[in-house]
Amino acid sequence: MSIETIANAVMALAAFLFWIHAITNWDGSVSCDETQCDACPFPCDNHKKEGGTKK
Repeated sequence: MSIETIANAVMALAAFLFWIHAITNWDGSVSCDETQCDACPFPCDNHKKEGGTKK
């Protein structure tokens, strides 16, 4: 294994652990960024249907 492969694996693991830490400590007080709603893959009342109209 090369040093670059090991470094990439360590960075990916660190990012994943940071994400887990952030999710477990989130208290729900900060809502999502609704300006990014159209790019979100999850169903939500703020998402637009195809054709540009809201659900």
